[in-house]
Amino acid sequence: MEKNKGGFTTELMKNTLLAMDDNANNHANKRFRKMVICIETCYSGSVFAFDGDVDIDGVLVFTAASPYETSLADVYSVDLKVWISNRFTRNLTDSLNKEESICYADLYKYLVQNTIGSHVQLINAQCFGNLYEMTFKDDIFKSN
Repeated sequence: MEKNKGGFTTELMKNTLLAMDDNANNHANKRFRKMVICIETCYSGSVFAFDGDVDIDGVLVFTAASPYETSLADVYSVDLKVWISNRFTRNLTDSLNKEESICYADLYKYLVQNTIGSHVQLINAQCFGNLYEMTFKDDIFKSN
């Protein structure tokens, strides 16, 4: 792969996921069963703003913000003198710590309702499966 000097771009994300999903019709070559990606950065929705319709089977993406807005800092380290996390990540970890078997639909609803000031995005849900039946715990700890 050619070295990218521009950081992690939308095109790089698209190409990476498509390469991992290479020959999706031939499941023997697929490099993942399910993948959940959570991105907390400002403008995080832009990482998945693919041109055209790019659907990647088995990938679900949560972003802290839309492509057009910053995400809001929330956790400050006095020792390090730096913001170390934002509200999206705090809400994500709080929710999973309270109920690790929460379904993805309820997790998304919780994040939207509690991440005040940012517009949490759920991307590629149409290619992931039933968000009311599948849970974070099931996908992370399920054996093949």
